[in-house]
Amino acid sequence: MTSPYDVRTPSGANGARTRAGGWFPVVVARARSAGLVVLMLGLVALVGGVSPAYTDGIVKGQDAGKRSNVTPSKGKGNGSGDVARLTGARADHGTDCTKGSGDTKIRGCSGIIESGRLFGKPISKGNLASVYYNRGIAFKNKGRYNRAITDFTKAIKLNSKHAYGYHNRGITYSDKGDYDRAIADYDKAIGLNPKYASAYFNRGVAYGDKGDYDRAIADYTQAIELDPKHAYAYYNRGVAYGDKGNYDRAIADYTQAITLNPKHAYAYYNRGVAYADKGDYDRAIADQTQAITLSPKYASAYNNRGIAYADKRDYDRAIADYTQAIKLDPKHPYAHYNRGVAYGGKGDYERAITDYTQAIKLDPKHASAYYNRGVAYGDKGDYDRAIADYDTAISLNPKYADAYYNRGIAYGDNGDYDRAIADYTQAIKMQEIKLNPKYAKRYNSRAWAYIRSGEAAKGLPDANKAIELDPKNAAAYATRGHIFEALDRKDEAIADFRKALELDPSDEDYKENLNRLRRYALGLLAKSTFDN
Repeated sequence: MTSPYDVRTPSGANGARTRAGGWFPVVVARARSAGLVVLMLGLVALVGGVSPAYTDGIVKGQDAGKRSNVTPSKGKGNGSGDVARLTGARADHGTDCTKGSGDTKIRGCSGIIESGRLFGKPISKGNLASVYYNRGIAFKNKGRYNRAITDFTKAIKLNSKHAYGYHNRGITYSDKGDYDRAIADYDKAIGLNPKYASAYFNRGVAYGDKGDYDRAIADYTQAIELDPKHAYAYYNRGVAYGDKGNYDRAIADYTQAITLNPKHAYAYYNRGVAYADKGDYDRAIADQTQAITLSPKYASAYNNRGIAYADKRDYDRAIADYTQAIKLDPKHPYAHYNRGVAYGGKGDYERAITDYTQAIKLDPKHASAYYNRGVAYGDKGDYDRAIADYDTAISLNPKYADAYYNRGIAYGDNGDYDRAIADYTQAIKMQEIKLNPKYAKRYNSRAWAYIRSGEAAKGLPDANKAIELDPKNAAAYATRGHIFEALDRKDEAIADFRKALELDPSDEDYKENLNRLRRYALGLLAKSTFDN
């Protein structure tokens, strides 16, 4: 068996929760929306020059690790915004190229390109650049990125100062995941138009996708200076601050985004995430509720509100929210996974196992789902299945220290102390170099395994290390007390149990062991009754 005093360490993926009473740890996946908003400028009028018009932009968000389209914003360019009405034999092509959409736009622009004529005359170089640009927009909107890039490139060759061509080619490269080329194009657009707020904004998106949050923040800040009412720039800067762990600045930016756009559901959602990361669960719940009010089918908002309820130990409300998230999105692996966590918190291990199993079916590489299913099997006393799940978690994530730690616990519960010690040792090797009180539990568990294997003396350095890392860890003092008892150092054992009881006066085991050792020291007991 494992130490009766040990409080298990929480696992580290995406947040964690440790059950009370020394149970196994469980993990909560908090979905952060990296809701990067991309503004795309669109149609140009086919007149004497190139004059961009207003068009719906594209807004992109990320929920629980997936990018998705949400309500469009307006991307604004410099110019009158008017689309010229063409006349003449080819008026239908001109109208379709400027005002059409999808295949209609592509056919219209292609007709002009194939004929090489406009108003019955050869098309000008400037207008031909505009036609390629407009067709590129249509291809991009249909997800035909390579064709879009080809058309934007032709527009740029025809008009080397086509800032919008560089900008939209950059957006298309970004959609393909080629962030370096995207950044190079945004650089060109900014060089041609230093006041191009959307180019700074989208370059910030690309830097954020590369994980370069400082440069992303700098670009969003420049976009805000050029356009102080740019709600999405505040929003995305908040995302970048959140990714850096600066939750206060993130909250400030989300708040400003909400002020500029009170119906910005993603801003409420991400501000709720930031509040939860700060431990302010009531505000987190309020923001997720507002996000749900604005977007009633927002599955991830239900999922994250459920997490906040679970953090408050309100498992019934958490389960209700996870269930609603699953109803809205049956393939939401985190909702199944987190509902399993909540069922585990209520001690309903069968339902927990069912949900973890479903999460694994939806994402076979979900290491934490295997890990926590192992937790549930361990709580049921099915240590062999627990070990099998920890094995899989480790195979998926060889650096999963908590999986080694908990597999050690399962081996100990099975009486295989040598393997338990080996796993605790591996977990200790993988921990950070810096002193951290949470690592005390790993040393304490290995010390206890040495006691149970009949080698109590080998556990003394580990018990000492546990106390060094966490001087207020009552379990570590109790473990060392048992080691001293096994070594017949009864005075030191009594001192350690007295200290453990001082740190945790409600623990009946500490009281019992202290009284037993005192009677033994006084000769009232023939020998210690503690079974090594």
